[in-house]
Amino acid sequence: MSVHTGNPTEVVVAEGTALRVTDAAALDDFVSAYNPKYGWNFDATTEDVINGVVAVVPDVVLAWTTTQASDSSPGMAFPSAGGKWVFPTR
Repeated sequence: MSVHTGNPTEVVVAEGTALRVTDAAALDDFVSAYNPKYGWNFDATTEDVINGVVAVVPDVVLAWTTTQASDSSPGMAFPSAGGKWVFPTR
């Protein structure tokens, strides 16, 4: 599975294994951070949360920034700096 931030100028992509989160304390931590950030009111004890939260354990993380192309190529962006991190196999 891969996840990313959705930011087109400061890109971070994590590729790895998705694991369902079932630990009650971890689910509480998740909703405590998620609810205020996104304006929701999830309850960590509901089926939607218990069955719907996954964590991605990364194998590889890619990151880069982009810069806009010149006026001759409007709408184009190119990587300007980046990196790749590979994590040991579990």
